[in-house]
Parts: sequence; C-alpha cells; structure tokens
Amino acid sequence: MPEKLIHLPPKGRVVFVGDTHGDLEATQTVLQWYRREETVLVFLGDYVDRGLKSKENLDLVIHLWETDPRHVIPLQGNHEGYFVRRYSPAYFWMSLDAQEFEYYKQKVSEFPLAVSVGSILALHGAVPNLETLADFETIRIGDSHWLTLTWGDFSEQQTAGGNRNRVYTKDYFDRIMQKLGKSLLIRGHDPEAKVAIYDGRCVTLSTTIVFGPRKIAIADFTKRPKIAAAGDLEIVDIDQLTAIIGETKRPLRKER
Repeated sequence: MPEKLIHLPPKGRVVFVGDTHGDLEATQTVLQWYRREETVLVFLGDYVDRGLKSKENLDLVIHLWETDPRHVIPLQGNHEGYFVRRYSPAYFWMSLDAQEFEYYKQKVSEFPLAVSVGSILALHGAVPNLETLADFETIRIGDSHWLTLTWGDFSEQQTAGGNRNRVYTKDYFDRIMQKLGKSLLIRGHDPEAKVAIYDGRCVTLSTTIVFGPRKIAIADFTKRPKIAAAGDLEIVDIDQLTAIIGETKRPLRKER
C-alpha cells in the first residue's frame, strides 16, 4: 500500500502547487520552470473540474507520479473523492464511462494524503484531529479524518468550527499543529482565502486560471534551513512566469 504521509528531508527546494482544476497550462508552467533534480514538486490536490483540460491535467499528474515519484508528489483533494462524496460541478467525473471511472478512481485513490518536510505539513484542506504523524496511515478514504483533510477550511473568526461545516479556528489549528510537531501548514482548497493567516503559519494556495491569480510557494532549504512561516517561503505568481516565456529571459531547464 502507498504511504499516506510522505516524509521528505529538509534539503534542496520543495515547490508547493495549489489546486489546478483542469488548468493544464499551470501544471506545465510549473514543470517547465521548476522540475529539476534538486527540487520536489508537491501538488496539493484538485486536478479536475472547472477548467477545460481536466483529463489532460490529471493524466499528466498520474504519469509524473508513476514515473518520477521522488520528485513529483500529487496529494488527494476533495475533487479526487467524487466516488465518496458527490459535489458540483463535477464535469470530469460525469463525462466518464464506467470503465474510465473505475480507472481514475483507482489511480487517485493511490495518491498520498499529506507531505511532511521539516516544520512544514502540506495537505489539501484542514488538519485532521490526529495524535501523531503516524496516525495519517490509519486514515481511510471517506472517514471523518479524510473528510476534514480534503474538505476542511480554516477561519480567522473564533466562532467558526465544528464537524458540521468543517471550518476550524486558530485555537484548533494551534492545538493540532502542536501535537503533530509542526509550525507551518501549506494547503489549497479555498480560492477565496488569504494567502497567509494565523501569523503566517497557515498558507493557502490556488494555482488555477479559473480563480486567479495563480500562486505557488517555494521552500528553499538551501537558503533557509528552518522554515516556520509564510515569510520564510517564496510566493510566486506563475502568470508572471508565463509572461516571461518567449522574451529574452528563459525558464530554468531540467538537469536530467
């Protein structure tokens, strides 16, 4: 069975990519600029629906995960769980025949749930109420922890929270992150959220043209051995990268 929580050593660079939602260009741009031997790309889930290239986008992510799992890690988002909990819009899943549905269901079910690197925890939604990092391996698709992880959000309003709407407060965030020994959460799921809340310790990324602007976060451990908050990350708008392509400045090339 694939690991639910991927542990990465805090070295080199780790690039975190938010929801792409059928934005194949966003995925390709990240690959063109940042796919290098010393860099790991972590995609935070939600590869399909909303955008025009859902199948192509998911096929590319699956291919990368199967052929280069040391450098490309796709996590599960709520849009990878349509077979567990229905949502709308679900253009991608509703376009599939029965055989295709089973194929993609099986593939996305193998995606990990979270990544741990240094003081950083990365996942799609909210942090489930676990006692230790090892407890991520006990999560099953569709259970309450999985629903929190894929559907949960965080709010700056202290009255928010609870299992009904899966919106959690800073008090919950602080308590769970302390138990898990983490300082910084990098997540996706909510395109309307501020990039950084909770004194910069909760970072939310969206990397799809559907919602724009398309942002990624880079943890460069060669420059900062200890990364504990948003100020220690490089937040990049990839629309600026696509504008550079074709001009005198060129993207970084792969070194392999």
